[in-house]
Amino acid sequence: MVVVLEPLDGLLRLEIQSARIPTVPDDPLAVRWFKTGPNSLVPAPSFPGLRFGPRTSPNEREDLFGFERVEYYLVLYRWPKAGETVDLTEAGQGQFSIVSNSLKFELSDEAIFDGSCKPKNN
Repeated sequence: MVVVLEPLDGLLRLEIQSARIPTVPDDPLAVRWFKTGPNSLVPAPSFPGLRFGPRTSPNEREDLFGFERVEYYLVLYRWPKAGETVDLTEAGQGQFSIVSNSLKFELSDEAIFDGSCKPKNN
């Protein structure tokens, strides 16, 4: 399967060790948008797996992210929910340094993760 990611550079699925994968309420068939400029909106492409949420909760999906590479950082953006627009011209919800493997990430409005990550080799 080929996925066109424009305007993003990649996709991210958040996994927290020893915890269930976080989910958010959503309608998998709804239109969602990215703001790419002052007067520019583009539809968000289908996120692989977005429509394949838990069968027990068909209106929930994993908390998914896209990222843009800016020099030595990956800037993280939460994937838009149904009818939502994510502004790619503003700061994202986190950033990952590909030099130091450090991650600063907004888990919620009240909690921020600030630490280091060890890349997993598959």
